Amino acid sequence: MNAGVLDIERFEVPGRSAREQRNAARAREIFLAFSRSDFGYLFANLAPGGQVEVVGLSPERMGRHAQNPNLIPELFPQGMCFRIVETIAEGDAVCVRWEDEAATSTGKTYRNKGVTIFRFDDEGRVAGSVEYLDPNQFLEVL
Repeated sequence: MNAGVLDIERFEVPGRSAREQRNAARAREIFLAFSRSDFGYLFANLAPGGQVEVVGLSPERMGRHAQNPNLIPELFPQGMCFRIVETIAEGDAVCVRWEDEAATSTGKTYRNKGVTIFRFDDEGRVAGSVEYLDPNQFLEVL
C-alpha cells in the first residue's frame, strides 16, 4: 500500500475565486502532508484560536489513547493513501470528501471514508476543521 493522494486534481476546479483557489490549495497541502505522515502540518497552519475536531472520537471513546498527542503519527508512520472523491470551495470553506487506506504500526490495514470541512481565515490559516468519518473503523485499529 503506497502513501500519497490520488485524484489530487479534484482540488483544482475552474471558476473559483482567488480566495477559494488559495483555500483549496491549502487543503490540498494538508492532505499531501497527511499522506507523508506529517500530521503536524495542520496544527502548524492553524490560526490562533483555531479548532480541530473529529466527530465521534471523543476522549471517552478514545480512552487512554486520548492522552497521546503523537497517536496519529505513531499509528500511521508510513503515511496514508487518500483518494479525493470531491472538493467544494465556497468563500472561506473547503469541503473534501475522501477515502483513505493505511498500514498501521501494528500491521493492521486501516480503511475509512469521510468528509473534512475546513474554514480559513483572511491569511489562509485554518480557522477550524471538522472531520466526519466512521469512528468504529478508526477505533478497530487502535
